[in-house]
Amino acid sequence: MSHISSYVVLIIYYTLNWISAAIYRITGIKIGKVDKNTVLRRFSNEEKYGEHGLFSNDIADSNWNEAFSMLLSCWQKDEQLHAFGRMFEVNEITITRLRERQVICNALRRNPSINMIPVKRPIFIVGMMRSGTTLLQRLLAEDPDNRALKYYEIMKAIPPEEVRQGQADPRMQMAATYIDIMGTVDPAFTTSKHFFEVDTPEECIQLFERSFISKSALMFMHNSDEYRQWLSDRSKEDMLKVYRFYKQQIQLILYTAHESSSRRRLVLKDVFHVLFLESLLELFPEACIINTVRNPVDLIPSTCSMTEEIAHLYSHIDRKKLGQRMVTIVGYFADALVKFRRDFDRLSSSCSGRKIFMDVQYRDLVDAPIETMQRVYDHFQLPLSTELRAKFEAYLKANPQNKHGKHEYSLKKYGLTEDVIQRRFSEYTSYFNVRP
Repeated sequence: MSHISSYVVLIIYYTLNWISAAIYRITGIKIGKVDKNTVLRRFSNEEKYGEHGLFSNDIADSNWNEAFSMLLSCWQKDEQLHAFGRMFEVNEITITRLRERQVICNALRRNPSINMIPVKRPIFIVGMMRSGTTLLQRLLAEDPDNRALKYYEIMKAIPPEEVRQGQADPRMQMAATYIDIMGTVDPAFTTSKHFFEVDTPEECIQLFERSFISKSALMFMHNSDEYRQWLSDRSKEDMLKVYRFYKQQIQLILYTAHESSSRRRLVLKDVFHVLFLESLLELFPEACIINTVRNPVDLIPSTCSMTEEIAHLYSHIDRKKLGQRMVTIVGYFADALVKFRRDFDRLSSSCSGRKIFMDVQYRDLVDAPIETMQRVYDHFQLPLSTELRAKFEAYLKANPQNKHGKHEYSLKKYGLTEDVIQRRFSEYTSYFNVRP
């Protein structure tokens, strides 16, 4: 997409919100309706109820419709969404995810052998947001024996048409277009706060979003209490269905990349996994799980700043309310992780089996990355050769911290204090021995 086209999107964003606000002040009517029927009207009866329609016997997670209905119901109750947020960030993205889900399910129907593609001893990075997870994933991705999912693959699991080996993948241009738009609407997001390109390793949350199990809702919904409670009520069996579809999407990505026989370890990351670790380990019993830990006094304002860059695409920002919301949401993740680990560590302390979890301090990863990677490889009994160490060193030299600009943030900007954060996260910092 040209810069001119990107600026057109920016003009639409501001103009639509300004006109919508004016109409609302005069008539009390909001432009753009968020509800299930509005979304489903965009699909034909054949697409919905045909032999392989959305509501046919789904070969993945048959409970997706409940999650879909709950998600839109909660978004509908969010009074703070502006017109762009309602029409594009909720409705259009939901429609896109529904279509992607249908395409993926049909691909799995056509070729059931995809389900047999091995996912060998995957590495999951489950640390809190802004705790060094991106650096760790990208270092691990330097290992030829590892395989991270790339941004364009996560954005769209399969290309719109068959791509032969050696051909350009059209998904890369689609991803480049989206990054271009994001860079125009908010330059800091794709540079100093979270630099990424079409083929860089990225978090795997989109694979959950296609089951309408949504971290985006937790992060950007103004009152996510109802949705958060609904997530907490999901049983292990409920989430096993979601994780099976998650795994199928990974297998489909590998199949599309002509890597069906690959024996490389997948490197996957997202804090969202901490909510469902029991289901994750049921489906991936060989998983290696790394928890990056960082002082919440630094982690929370960094998360607030990062979230703010995206949240304005949904609604107007009140920084103090955003700060309170992030304390709640990050606290929700941290509490779930501590609860699971306390029970798991107690049971595993009497066993001599392989090590599943490892905690990595943020300061160690930033200040002594090579030594930290050596400890990671030793912990999981993985070989770290001289050549691989050189790859790590080359990556760090080419990508120094703050290469794309320094990310500035503070608690005060979001109406928070160190004392409030320290009290709220005392259990997390104590259990994981978090250092300043």
